[in-house]
Amino acid sequence: MKLSKPIFSSSLFLLAALATALFLSGCATSGLSNLTPQRLPENPSGIYTFTVASGVDVNKVIDGTLKVEVVINGQALAMKPVAGSATLYELDFRMPPGQTEARYYYHISYQSKEGGIIHDHDEKSELYTAQLVNRYVLSLESERGPVGATIAVVGRGFSPYDTIVVGTQEAPTHYFSPNSLQFNVPAVDGGKRYDVYLRTGNGDLLIGSFLVDAATLQVLPTSLDVISGGKALLVFSVDHEAPAGGLPVNIKTDIPSSVIMPEVVIPEGARSVSVTVEGGRAANGKLVAEAAGYEAVTVPVTVR
Repeated sequence: MKLSKPIFSSSLFLLAALATALFLSGCATSGLSNLTPQRLPENPSGIYTFTVASGVDVNKVIDGTLKVEVVINGQALAMKPVAGSATLYELDFRMPPGQTEARYYYHISYQSKEGGIIHDHDEKSELYTAQLVNRYVLSLESERGPVGATIAVVGRGFSPYDTIVVGTQEAPTHYFSPNSLQFNVPAVDGGKRYDVYLRTGNGDLLIGSFLVDAATLQVLPTSLDVISGGKALLVFSVDHEAPAGGLPVNIKTDIPSSVIMPEVVIPEGARSVSVTVEGGRAANGKLVAEAAGYEAVTVPVTVR
């Protein structure tokens, strides 16, 4: 005689799965957002604030069951709610002497009651690392200037090996003290805003943004008149000292067979350079002088 299969096994399985789903929905994670910076500037007190934001709906929490902790170096410490906020919690932690970093995570637990059923909630965040830094940048003396301008940076913990980076280009940097240094705006395109960084042995620290204004490139004489086979002098000058490596001046002309001249570079630290121009075939045209960060200058040319 054939034995009939139990009719309860599949039903029991479905009921168990449904109960599990309901339980998990009641224990859905609240979401813990870490608001503690990864790099903490050192302070004389040695006390640092850890802050977390919780997505728990406090209206569903049973009174007296909510517990928020930060576990630092294996030690669980109770966090306190931030005044005036229903979601922020903080803790002032005294870093042990000689310790320059701390590994930590957040832990939140509470009970809620839904549909007459009490649910237990327990959640941990990912593991984070906070590092102490013995330097920080306070400000740039100015937020805009032309290529070559000298800009002061005020901060703490500077060293002679630090450099300033404008955009992606290192700037000539001058160290004065642990609290002060200066840099010269490098030869970058004018009329644009760049992020400025302090480059240290431990990486780059963002200082702020800097607007590089287009500067004026001066050429004298303002027009050129030379005989074929003759020579004339052109002087190229800028208002500030040329950056490290010199400032190349790109020369374009619509009468290349009539104007013979060398490459133009204002030497590093100089503000001008003079070059000799030789007249070629007789013609009328122009020279256009361009340099990074400077407006183009047009010089009319007559070769007789």
